[in-house]
Amino acid sequence: MNKEVNNCGLACPQPVINTKRALDEIESGVVVSIVDNQVAKENVTRFAQNAGYDVSVAEKDNKFIITITKGEGVQTEAESDEVISCVPAGGTIYLITTDSLGQGSPELGYTLMKSFFASIKETKPAPAALIFMNSGVKLACSGCKMVEDLLALQQKGTEILACGTCLDYYKIKEQLAVGKVSNMFEIVEKMGTGKVITIA
Repeated sequence: MNKEVNNCGLACPQPVINTKRALDEIESGVVVSIVDNQVAKENVTRFAQNAGYDVSVAEKDNKFIITITKGEGVQTEAESDEVISCVPAGGTIYLITTDSLGQGSPELGYTLMKSFFASIKETKPAPAALIFMNSGVKLACSGCKMVEDLLALQQKGTEILACGTCLDYYKIKEQLAVGKVSNMFEIVEKMGTGKVITIA
């Protein structure tokens, strides 16, 4: 069974949600998800690949045609732990929504944030995930003093996600130095896998 989903003009995370719904509605076959921007293309493609489906992408008339195959011989999320990007239940997840810790002096707030990550780096076990949103995404970009600590945490197994919509808003997507570009759908799913602590 084949299905086509037109996601043109839709903002994150709707293209991912629509594509997931279409895939859930079929036992096997092909879902063609059409998007009209780079962020949606990356988000839908990553979602399908993480779920274990075969994915191909073509560009036509300034649109991205994402072909996702579901069916016999295609490994799905439920069949392989290797394709599931998910933290263990009970792991600590930090949601960082700002690049300055606390109210008051931004300079002091930045210093406190640096101390926070230096301390987190020394904790055991390491956090299951760090999620950066709003101005918090700046902390995972080149030129930020926190990148070294974040890289050390990533090497310890901490998953680092940066909101793609936020990176685009601040026009710093190309500067992401650690972790991966994520979307709201993936972030919401991730937050449901452990204890979430918000740093705002």
